[in-house]
Amino acid sequence: MFEYDDQICKETDEELVSLFSHEMIHSFSLMDPEDDGYDNGWYIEGLAEFYSIFLPYRFGLRGFDYLLGRLNAILQAYGSSPRIHMDIVDSQRSFYDDWYAELIPYMRGCVYLLQIDSRLRKASGIFGFDQMSPLDNIIVDMGQRWQRGERLQASDWLTYLWPYLGDMSQGFQAMLRGTAMDLKDVLVAHEDWILATSMQEILEFGLDKSSTNKRIVSGLVQGSRAAIAGLKNGDKILSTSRASFCAMSLSATFEVSIERAYQKVQISYWPRSFSKARVFYLTYRPSEELRK
Repeated sequence: MFEYDDQICKETDEELVSLFSHEMIHSFSLMDPEDDGYDNGWYIEGLAEFYSIFLPYRFGLRGFDYLLGRLNAILQAYGSSPRIHMDIVDSQRSFYDDWYAELIPYMRGCVYLLQIDSRLRKASGIFGFDQMSPLDNIIVDMGQRWQRGERLQASDWLTYLWPYLGDMSQGFQAMLRGTAMDLKDVLVAHEDWILATSMQEILEFGLDKSSTNKRIVSGLVQGSRAAIAGLKNGDKILSTSRASFCAMSLSATFEVSIERAYQKVQISYWPRSFSKARVFYLTYRPSEELRK
């Protein structure tokens, strides 16, 4: 079991399917670090997130609601991140110390792959999520090479894209450096998909990530929802809910069980700031409805 604790009984079917699918993907395709030490987490974790959305649907294990729900969860997590512009190399350095840097390779990598998949489908004329796109063929070939022990880096990835999309190195570097991606062509290569935007609250836990490791609340952001809910610096943390679930869900609350003055106190709050950011989301309507 991954991330097993006494809260596992509260996990939704969607979250468990996504978790197991994500970890399964790591078994067949990885990428080697760059010469400068960057671990190419955008590919390793982004690819696992990408296929944790699509494979359960393609193999008939889960229905369309799962597919659409996970797509929109990734899109909102990317758009509402307070580190959306953080350089991905810096996020690797801060991976274990920053709530939001930890999520960057997963969310940004996945959204980048969604964008590339959409462009490849447009270039090839292959639509429908039950059909393999050129991206799938690329990933399979890279996976087979990795299984044979070949060294694969980002330059190999860009070489694969060249015959379909030309030189994609500039856009790739912009993604790594933290330029917000233009998602107007993400999964709207077919008329049944509609891409829209909304303003959503930015993710904010309101305390330092080190609090959960040291089991003591520190770095409390004054005026944050965490502070308003009653958390105080110095509170002893007994347990918390899963932070990654809060990042993927706009409705999730962050649950913190603390000990204060020898009393157990349960604190629940919405881990979002009072500032908002533009977030993309997808809706689906059959073509005949669009023609009405």
